[in-house]
Amino acid sequence: MSATGRDVAVIERSLGSRVRYRIFGQAVPSLLYGFLGYLAARSLASSIRGSHGHDVAYVIGHPVRIALYLLFCLIPIVLFLTRPVPKAREGALAARVAAFAGTVILIWAGAERGSAGRLILSLPSWFTSGAAVVFAALTALELYTLLCLRNSFSIIPEARHLVTKGPYSVVRNPLYALEIAAAVTWTASEPRLLLFAALVPFVVLQLIRIRYEERLLRTAFPEYAGYFARTRRLIPYVW
Repeated sequence: MSATGRDVAVIERSLGSRVRYRIFGQAVPSLLYGFLGYLAARSLASSIRGSHGHDVAYVIGHPVRIALYLLFCLIPIVLFLTRPVPKAREGALAARVAAFAGTVILIWAGAERGSAGRLILSLPSWFTSGAAVVFAALTALELYTLLCLRNSFSIIPEARHLVTKGPYSVVRNPLYALEIAAAVTWTASEPRLLLFAALVPFVVLQLIRIRYEERLLRTAFPEYAGYFARTRRLIPYVW
């Protein structure tokens, strides 16, 4: 689908545009991720207190994983406050709603461990512990991908620099792929009611975000067409 002038807005470097960017492009996302970091810090403190007497798998899958997620929340604050004004931004309301909803929906469902409703499945401890360790590994990969993306990271679709190296040489949307895999693994490690209820909407929202972001990048960067043709969207060699 080709972008229209109404949907994809080229950023004007006027005073009013810069002020709006300081508010909505820097302050608002920084506050959002600061709040997510606060929730993660609370969850980390609770997890550390509850980890005494547990095995290594539990420690990796819970306090270590939450500490990695805390970094994933704090690093974007620095990026938001130091990144340049984007070359272009997706102007469609649906793209913005999907972006913010996709960022917070799983946090709403269970930001603090154990707060996502009652367990609806009774699974063997070896399975849930293994899923928690995989969840920690996926969180570490998300953090690595974020560091590769750096100032190009954003909540709503924005175009600054086209990143094609590292995990972006494997698939076009590695951060979304990892987030979806992490969400599935989280639900497997803690099969709670709200996590199950949020999983499908979360995946749908990420796919909507991908659609709008790829449309924007195709418009903003002529070289994106070649990258698009040779690189899969989410699953290497498959899709």
